[in-house]
Amino acid sequence: MEEPKLQFDEGVKELLLTLLTLGATTYNTSDIEKQIDSRPETPQEKIVATQKAADMHPELPFDKIADNLIKKYNSPVLVKPSKQKKEEMMKHFKVIKPMEKLKPKVTPDPKVSEYADYIRPYEIHGNNMADPSNKKYLKPYKDDKGHWTIGVGYLLGSNSRKNAFVKKHGSAITPQKAEEMFQTKIQGHVDRVKARFGPKWNEFSPELKKTLVDIDFRGDMVNKKKPSEDFEFVKLLKNGEYQKAANAYLDHNEYIKRKNKKDDAVVRRMDRNSTVMSQEAKNDKQG
Repeated sequence: MEEPKLQFDEGVKELLLTLLTLGATTYNTSDIEKQIDSRPETPQEKIVATQKAADMHPELPFDKIADNLIKKYNSPVLVKPSKQKKEEMMKHFKVIKPMEKLKPKVTPDPKVSEYADYIRPYEIHGNNMADPSNKKYLKPYKDDKGHWTIGVGYLLGSNSRKNAFVKKHGSAITPQKAEEMFQTKIQGHVDRVKARFGPKWNEFSPELKKTLVDIDFRGDMVNKKKPSEDFEFVKLLKNGEYQKAANAYLDHNEYIKRKNKKDDAVVRRMDRNSTVMSQEAKNDKQG
């Protein structure tokens, strides 16, 4: 009796694309296998997609992963096919684009100074810490939530931390020191946001990257009660649902309380960030 041909649906093609994307990142074998295990495709479909990835990229560990999957599922049907059989199965992948077109989208990261210019005007007056109007920020002050802060939004927090800072640095800092502290802090936020979004970060426009770092700088990226859980707008961004994310981002208690105030800086800042998310939806369609 003639052996039935395997059928491949869009889900399998999507799995292959996912594997190629994972292979292009720093994901190790164990992480890729976990990603495969979480997928809805059948064991047989997972194996075939992984073997196809191995054929396309022999320098990556897909062949080893395929062998591990065959051993894991331990089915007499799921044996590693011969070269002839593999060629027959691969005929079903005619719609797959050439490898050079499957490379993950990667956009340039802004410089730290560009993140700083995006954030700074909402933390001080204008974009120049040395301006006389910003002199008050060179000493510890309380922000609008009552937290001790200094420089360009550099959070000190409690009285004890404020006192420890003053003991170490004096009662005031220079504009240069304030800017140095600010940019060092920004780099920490960039690293944290990149880690939260993983490979998806590389797809975001430079403008959205600046927006996300600003959101984290303001304290709206991490769920403080459950740090490992994403807010709804973060989940939507990860799924590429940018317009929905823009709306979900503004479903924020502080924004709702302040949005009727005249020319409120927090509202203007959050409106700007929401607009960038909305624009990303248009950029995504054009790109």
